[in-house]
Amino acid sequence: MNHHLWQPKTPINAISFDCDGTLSRIEGIDYLAKLHGAHTSVVKLTNRAMKQAGLSLDLYEKRLNMVKPLYSNMKTLTQEYVTQLTQDASEVIAILQHLKKEIFIISAGNNPPVKDFGRHLSIPEDHCYAVDLNFDKEGNYSGFDKKSPMIQNTGKVKILNEIKKKYGSVLH
Repeated sequence: MNHHLWQPKTPINAISFDCDGTLSRIEGIDYLAKLHGAHTSVVKLTNRAMKQAGLSLDLYEKRLNMVKPLYSNMKTLTQEYVTQLTQDASEVIAILQHLKKEIFIISAGNNPPVKDFGRHLSIPEDHCYAVDLNFDKEGNYSGFDKKSPMIQNTGKVKILNEIKKKYGSVLH
């Protein structure tokens, strides 16, 4: 009987994780919707995006327009990501980093919370991909980066291919 461990053809140099529902047990947009009284409607759209239609610019925009998050909600969301951290996620990331693996977060969630959550996990800011939100001077939601690859069905694959070019291999 052969007891050798399976070895990949090339070493895995980079590993990416999703944020919402993976590194943290919550969906950020659903959490924000609870804060703004739009939870039921937004959850329906989130489920539609995840199970049926896939993410689209229209669906993404509809959810954010229902929620209209405030800049002050961004810190609260970051704290909730940390509170809802998936069991052992910090330890797994620390082990992978100790093994000299590059760690990334690739998410259709929102910045700044995704980048701030990444910082909490010792993941460099430039390794955290999410959709930037815009706020006016009073801290009211005023839109999002509509050109972000993260709001396209193929966006994560595009980012993963960029990482693969730089690091030779990537596991998502």
